[in-house]
Amino acid sequence: MKKGYLALENGKIFEGYFATENEKAVGEAVFTTGVVGYNNTLCDPCNAGQIVIQTFPLIGVCGIIPGMKEKKAYPSAYIVTEMVDTPSNHNCQGNLTDYLNEQGVCCLCGVDTREITRTLRDEGAMNAAVAKTAEEALALAKAFSPTSKAGIAGVEAAVSFKAKAPQHNVAVINYGSVRDIPERLVDRRCNVTVFPYNTKADEILNGNFDGVLLADGPGDPADYTEQTEEIKKLMGKLPVFACGLGHQLLALANGFETAKIKTGHRGANLPVRDLDGEKTYITSQNHGYTVKADSVCSDTAVISFTNANDNDVEGLRYTAHPSFSVQFIPQDNSAPADTAFVYDRFVSMLGNN
Repeated sequence: MKKGYLALENGKIFEGYFATENEKAVGEAVFTTGVVGYNNTLCDPCNAGQIVIQTFPLIGVCGIIPGMKEKKAYPSAYIVTEMVDTPSNHNCQGNLTDYLNEQGVCCLCGVDTREITRTLRDEGAMNAAVAKTAEEALALAKAFSPTSKAGIAGVEAAVSFKAKAPQHNVAVINYGSVRDIPERLVDRRCNVTVFPYNTKADEILNGNFDGVLLADGPGDPADYTEQTEEIKKLMGKLPVFACGLGHQLLALANGFETAKIKTGHRGANLPVRDLDGEKTYITSQNHGYTVKADSVCSDTAVISFTNANDNDVEGLRYTAHPSFSVQFIPQDNSAPADTAFVYDRFVSMLGNN
């Protein structure tokens, strides 16, 4: 294995070994805390162009799961402590290194990822680069300038999903990542049409829909200025539910502000406190921005969920129009699965429309 180096823009250098043929990458260095689910991490559009640090030290044990080979890997680089090239799983369809090579993703292994994580927690997410020499990596990291990720992933044309005995029609605007949202709505007897991120509000309003779901996506919400203007035209016309990036865009459309989080929220084990009840939920999240709590106007919305670790806004319930949003990604088909009630809440709003 050839030696390689990860350089952070603050000057710190970490030595490792290249596990892949691609030996150069630049991006924002971020860490994710999931113990399992590296398959989802790699295929998540919210990681587009980022250098993802995997805190769990042993990666690739299950190899490539069915359906993954057909999916795109989005990170520019993947940093792990130990890569397993002899996976063991009854669903295994190959090893992770071969998949990363096919996808052109740079992978550096033999690195103390937890030490990198401590650095990012202390100083915040920052630009980074991977290269054959420490000097080249540092020069690339300091010269890197992030660009907008609006439209980098998602559908290019509308896609429909049909339910058995449907009761409602729902429009989903895909800003890059819908995950399993269409399936969850179809299970709740909704016909679903997934639209590209740049769809105009008039197309939705003229489409005989009962409600709109604003889905997740990568990047800085401030880059989606045109999309925010279209969301304004939907508010008050149809019930709106938003999650992930959609939650941030809906907040911007209502005049609130967003801000970059020092370390980001990335993982499948992030605690979210329900301010309308007594429960704390374990959620899946992948984002680097948040809605600023002091910008939320009490005449327009109330904060419904907060992050139990840092008190960041995790949900808003709007009082000026029939809308609500959550920062986390609701799930009901895998752990953590206890946040699926938000889908039921949205469907109940459709019945009142």
